[in-house]
Amino acid sequence: MDGNPIPLLVLGAFIVLLGALFTTQLTHLRWERRARQEGHRVPGQVVGSRRVRNDKGHSRRLHQVEFTTQEGRRVRLEDEIPGGVPDGEGTEVTVLYHPLRPDRATVIGPGGVPSSRGRVALVAVSGPFLLGAVALLVVLVLL
Repeated sequence: MDGNPIPLLVLGAFIVLLGALFTTQLTHLRWERRARQEGHRVPGQVVGSRRVRNDKGHSRRLHQVEFTTQEGRRVRLEDEIPGGVPDGEGTEVTVLYHPLRPDRATVIGPGGVPSSRGRVALVAVSGPFLLGAVALLVVLVLL
């Protein structure tokens, strides 16, 4: 490099942000897998919803769902409702949660599949980009 640290700093910041995205999504997927293996399925009820927009103007609908754990604890979560599940207020849905972390519950759709396609896609895309960015940083530092 020509002694200018700015490209390295920008690339380093990109790696940190991409690494944080990758790690949080992978952690959430691991919790969902544990919930499927060791978790409980209980009925929940849609109690509200709201639309959220990203900076590009795209919107998605998040639903507030309340459920009671098998231990009797009342929990409220906000999640997307998987396709094929009615989502109006008052609708009953199935919630999957791990007994150690009911706050990380997820609404499951027909066939018991958690609504995690978006997380899988983020991990699948961000992982190779993260590896490529780290490789690029190593090459730039060694030059």
